[in-house]
Amino acid sequence: MSNSNKRPMIGLSFVLLAGALVLAACHMPVRTTPAQSGIDLIATYAAQTVQAQLTEVSKPPVPTPFSTPSATINPTGQPTGEPQQTTTPGDTPESTPSCNVAKFVKDLTIPDDTALPPGTPFKKTWRLQNDGTCSWSPQYRLVYYKGDKMGAPDSIQLTNKIITPGNTVDVSVDMIAPDTAGTYRSEWKLSGESNEIFGVGSKGNPIWVQVQVVTESGLDFVSRASSAQWRSGIANEAPTDLVFGGDLNDPNGVARIENGVKLENGRISGKVLLTYPKHQNNSWISGTYQPYTIHKGNHFEARLSFLANQDGTCGAGKVTYELRYKEGDNVLTLGSWQKSCDGTLLHVDLDLSRLQGKTVQFILTVRSDGSAVDDWAIWNSPQITD
Repeated sequence: MSNSNKRPMIGLSFVLLAGALVLAACHMPVRTTPAQSGIDLIATYAAQTVQAQLTEVSKPPVPTPFSTPSATINPTGQPTGEPQQTTTPGDTPESTPSCNVAKFVKDLTIPDDTALPPGTPFKKTWRLQNDGTCSWSPQYRLVYYKGDKMGAPDSIQLTNKIITPGNTVDVSVDMIAPDTAGTYRSEWKLSGESNEIFGVGSKGNPIWVQVQVVTESGLDFVSRASSAQWRSGIANEAPTDLVFGGDLNDPNGVARIENGVKLENGRISGKVLLTYPKHQNNSWISGTYQPYTIHKGNHFEARLSFLANQDGTCGAGKVTYELRYKEGDNVLTLGSWQKSCDGTLLHVDLDLSRLQGKTVQFILTVRSDGSAVDDWAIWNSPQITD
C-alpha cells in the first residue's frame, strides 16, 4: 500500500479517537462537596451566630442625648419639686473637688409638715456635713435664701469652731409660726469666709424647714409628737436628747408613732404614741410640747396601756404616766397614773379649767418603777378636748 493511501486512514483514526474521548468524558463523574451531617450543620450555624455577634459588638455605641431637669416654680414662688441629681462633666469622680460643699445629714427637730399653732415659737435644727475640701471656720454663716422667714434673722453663725472636711455640725435657727393657717417653707444656704454662697451637693441646693400652721381649739398629742422635745435619763444625771422616731433598741429610750400594734387587752391599735424610758432602773422619758393656750372647757383625755408581746402578754411592765406643764420657768404636775400590765386600758379624763387662758407647754412623762424591762408604755389617743 502506498503512503498516499495511509494518510487518509491515519487522519480517520485520529478523528475516531477524539470522538471516543469526548464520549467518555460525558459519562465521567463530576467532583462535588460532600453533604453535611446534622451535627455539622449545628456547628456551622453556631459559628455563623458567633461571627454575627462579634460583628455586632464591634459596632460603636450610639450616643444618647440627655437633658438636665429643673424645678417647677408655682405662682407663690415655692418650688413644687426638687431637681433630680444628674451626672454632668463637673460631677464626675475625675473632676476637681470643690472647696465649699455641704451634705444634708438629717433634721434634728421640726420634720417637714410639722403642725404648729399660729404664733408658736420653735427652733429648727439641721445636721450638716462638710463635704468639700475646705474647713468651715467661725466666719461661715447660715443665710436666708428664700420663702417665709418666719421671724428668723437674715443669717446666723454656722459654727464657733473649725469643722474639717468629713465632719458634721448642728445648726439651729429660732423661728415663729405665722399667725395665719397654711403651709410655710423657709429655705437656707451657707456662706464662706469670702461671702460666697453655697449649698448642698455640687448644685448648691438649699436646706429648708416646712411647717403646717393649724388653728384648732384642741390638741392632738400624737400628731404633734414629732415637734416635741424628747429626752430621757435617770435621777442625778444630765438628760439625753432623743431624736423622735428613733431605733426601738436605742438604750437611751425611744419615742415614736406606731400603727396597728397589739395592745395588752388584745386589741389592735390605730396610731398611738409609744414611749420607752432609758434602759436603766428608775429611768424616765418625757416629751415637751409646743405652747398651747388653754380654752374654756378643755380636758386632757387618754387611754394608757402597754404594748403586748408576740404571745399577747406584756410581761413585767410597770410605770407611772404623768401629765405636767411648763409655764415660764416653772414645771408643775397636773396628774399622774400608775399602771402595770393587767390586760386592761386605763382611761383618764382631767379637767383643765383652772388653767383657762394660760399659755403652757404640756409635758408627757413615763417613769419606770424599778426595772425598765418591758416598759413599752402606750399613750392611746392623748388629746386636749373641749
